[in-house]
Amino acid sequence: MATGDYQYKFICSPLFMGLYMLSLLVSSLYLSGSAYSPPQQIWIPLLSGFTDPAFYSASTSVLLTLAITGVSATIVFMINSNYLGNEKKSITLILLYLIIVMAVPGTIFLRGSTLAAPFFLMAVYNAIKTSESEKSIFNAGFLTAVASLFYPHILATLPFIFYFTLVSSSFSFRSIALFMTSVFLPFLFLFALRYIVFDDALLFAELFKDHLLSASSPTIKIESVADLFLVLFSFYLAYRAVSNLLGRLSTFKITNAITITRFTVVLVVFLVLATINPDLQDGFMYLLAIPSAFILNEYLSNSRDDKIKRVELLILLILISVSRISEFL
Repeated sequence: MATGDYQYKFICSPLFMGLYMLSLLVSSLYLSGSAYSPPQQIWIPLLSGFTDPAFYSASTSVLLTLAITGVSATIVFMINSNYLGNEKKSITLILLYLIIVMAVPGTIFLRGSTLAAPFFLMAVYNAIKTSESEKSIFNAGFLTAVASLFYPHILATLPFIFYFTLVSSSFSFRSIALFMTSVFLPFLFLFALRYIVFDDALLFAELFKDHLLSASSPTIKIESVADLFLVLFSFYLAYRAVSNLLGRLSTFKITNAITITRFTVVLVVFLVLATINPDLQDGFMYLLAIPSAFILNEYLSNSRDDKIKRVELLILLILISVSRISEFL
């Protein structure tokens, strides 16, 4: 009989988490043919006028989403392997990331946040390693801007990416100018392209501004009692994980501490965005899953109170399962 620290150890095993993730994927695919369909009103600035994902078939939308999610998962693996841990921790992180993404059935369809996720991940990656070269400073700003052209609200993270990037290198005039130039280039290119192709650069800029500043009464969409318990426990677990990691931040290696701090700030920014604009919540899980997975993985990997943390993860998975089952009722 398993006792002590070995109780519930199976919960964090790659086999169990992999099977659980596959069950979420299969159920999402099943629901995509009945209860859910591709979103009909999405605006992706970079694609506007060239192609409209709303007219993609369900199969095309799902296949593109799975392919892009695979790219995002690969970048997650790269960040964790380079800055936070070993290969085993990276595998657990990828599975956590995919589980959080798949926790909302509607994320199986292509959205702006789906396309933005790989670019934003690479922006954070470059913001962590900026002390290495000016190329990283340029990439951090450029990739954040590109991500915002798929999902405008990512611009809310730009001041933090700016600070993270320069605090790791220097706040010299050259570094600031390089970062700001890298941010403006994607917008300059897109506005010039729209002026040449559609002659609507000013109208496009107005639409982008309106979309970026759109907001409604702060609330969280809850469609069932199962969703209520899942949301409440998710906030509890996020608080537990963040407070635990920040409380022992001084014990981490410098790179680990930098990475954890950055993802903690990103998590808070994304939670605030999702709360003040409920219309974002349906497709926001792709972005929210990024910092959530990193923080939860680091929290679970700490050797202290292993049993309690595994029980917390088990409760989270049970609540996700109950919420998913309620979708079939």
